[in-house]
Amino acid sequence: MFNQRLLGTHLPSLKAITYERVSNMSNNLEIVIQIFIAAVLGGIVGYERERLKRPAGLRTHILVCVGSTIAMQTNIFFSSRVH
Repeated sequence: MFNQRLLGTHLPSLKAITYERVSNMSNNLEIVIQIFIAAVLGGIVGYERERLKRPAGLRTHILVCVGSTIAMQTNIFFSSRVH
C-alpha cells in the first residue's frame, strides 16, 4: 500500500509476480539441467576417445556439447519471442 501511494501507480498483484518468478525459475532450471546433461554425455564420449588415444578428447567434446546446447537454447528462446 505504501509503495503504491509513493509511486502513484498500480502495482501488479503478488500472485502474478510469484507465478512469473516460479515459472521463470523452472525454465532456468530446465536449461541448467540440459547443459549439465550435455556436459556429462560429451564427457563420456570424450573420455572414450581419449582412452583410445584419438584426437578431440574429453575437453573438446564437453565444450562442443555444451556450446551446441547453449546455441539451441538461444535459438528456442528467440523463436519463442517471434511468435
